Amino acid sequence: MLENERQVTRILTRYCELLDTGQVDRIATEVYTAEAVADYHFDVLTGRRAINDYLLVNMGRFKETAHALSNVSVKACDGQLAEVSSMMTAWHWLKKSNAPDAEAPINFGQIVVTADRLERTSEGWRITERRARALGPSFVLSAGPVVLPTKVEG
Repeated sequence: MLENERQVTRILTRYCELLDTGQVDRIATEVYTAEAVADYHFDVLTGRRAINDYLLVNMGRFKETAHALSNVSVKACDGQLAEVSSMMTAWHWLKKSNAPDAEAPINFGQIVVTADRLERTSEGWRITERRARALGPSFVLSAGPVVLPTKVEG
């Protein structure tokens, strides 16, 4: 039981890893089933090809991203099927920024709540259905870099 929950959670983590390492082209195959349905709020996509095309276009706008997965809750898992909810805090840097990489401010952030159904397949656990919704509007933290002190006064 716990091993199945670990493997299910690993698929959600893998999704974030692939986004943040620029390997978006691998998500549809490594995370979703062939006939998966992904409801990304603005678009409902069916099948790996549609999911792949959507992610390539939408993630292609970003120079870098950082997705922090949290609040993972495996609601049910019988060894073949699982239902999971989670949250992601996603940070995005657009490609068109003129600032040097180390100084580029975050263009926007977003908190996303997901509800997933997963199935154990011959490829391992894969998402069969995903419903992703932004929690409130996107946000911007600052207009420029934040300078942190190098020494803490005691």
